[in-house]
Amino acid sequence: LKDLLLFWSSKEGKNTTLTEYKERMSEEQVKGIHPKDIEDNHLLPADEQTIERYGHEAANGVVVITLRYDTPARFEIDGQTTNYSNYIADRVKRDDTDPVARIIISFKVKPDGTISDNDVLEATDKRLLRRIEKAMDEAPRWRPALKDGKGVETTHLLKVPLPKGRTMPRER
Repeated sequence: LKDLLLFWSSKEGKNTTLTEYKERMSEEQVKGIHPKDIEDNHLLPADEQTIERYGHEAANGVVVITLRYDTPARFEIDGQTTNYSNYIADRVKRDDTDPVARIIISFKVKPDGTISDNDVLEATDKRLLRRIEKAMDEAPRWRPALKDGKGVETTHLLKVPLPKGRTMPRER
């Protein structure tokens, strides 16, 4: 993915033609898209037409991801889009004796920006899980995804390895 330009677009109503491409996406943003939020994706070849439209950055092709909403949900602090997993990890109190742990939670952002339907997919430390769930409850609301100007529900993943930057030891 790192050599491809990544864009998302939206579909207008039932029309299957893509509207103008909205923005370039980072690999991290693409990884954050839940599969249920993707209507379509396709690869534009690295040909003259693609390079003419997107510039020389498109020399390896362009991936177009069509989402089921016009504007994706985003978590903001003081008007700046912030990585939700990092925000939550920064609020969890730990001491140096706590083991390396990983929590993965699937959750929904409702049309009003609240989160719900937390589904714990992995929790290697139950005490840490309780702290993370508390931090999620206390976090500010999200800006929901929008379709035709109205909020729509989206599904997201929270992935928190703690302490930050450490990885889980391999299982033997």
